[in-house]
Amino acid sequence: MLKLNHRYEHLADVVNSACRAPISFTTEWIIIISCCVLGLIWAAYNIMLVLQIKVIKGITGDKEDDAKRNDISQHQKNLLIELGVKISEVQIYLYLRVLNNY
Repeated sequence: MLKLNHRYEHLADVVNSACRAPISFTTEWIIIISCCVLGLIWAAYNIMLVLQIKVIKGITGDKEDDAKRNDISQHQKNLLIELGVKISEVQIYLYLRVLNNY
């Protein structure tokens, strides 16, 4: 019984000394929550940028690219639109394929 108490006391000492942290529990939660909020703000910003893209009109959503928009020929624009349509068709095909498997 003496050995068990000694091991328990040693374990308690190790756990108590290992649980010390340089910042408090409240500070940790503040950091975690603020990082989550910043991540949500960043996601919303990226969603706004993606929604500004207009493939058919050739608008990329990037101000610098939109200023250079006249640098590409109409043929290149048509090829990009055709590529976008093909990507959409493959996405629809894969979606229907997944639905048929269920």
